[in-house]
Amino acid sequence: MVVLTEFAMLVILTTITTLAVAQTKPEYEYSNGNSTVTVPKSQVESIRALAEQSNKSSAERCCDSNKGEGGNSTKRKEKRQAECSTPCFWISWCPYFVLSLSQVSANPVCCLHPTVTGLAGVADLCCEEYQLCV
Repeated sequence: MVVLTEFAMLVILTTITTLAVAQTKPEYEYSNGNSTVTVPKSQVESIRALAEQSNKSSAERCCDSNKGEGGNSTKRKEKRQAECSTPCFWISWCPYFVLSLSQVSANPVCCLHPTVTGLAGVADLCCEEYQLCV
């Protein structure tokens, strides 16, 4: 029979909880001083939709480190998106346009910016309304 101490049980429970949380929250990768964010492939389409809903532009970029801009097609943006395996979104403007909870709905893509989600109530709103839980 194995007898576990209270401390051992606490360590096991903490590990299980940490693993569960890590699996439920998507990983966002920030670069260039939080000016761009790369999102999981499963969320790219929903983030594109939020970017379109935002009053300010959230230009989508290709964050592949080994890819260039690609051809001179009239549908250059669509071509870049098709060739890009790591799309990312420009969000450096967010802390200047979303200063409070009431301004999130005008620029919901800003739920991806860590400074914005640090504002009172914003992280909860973003998680509940836009399913962007950071």
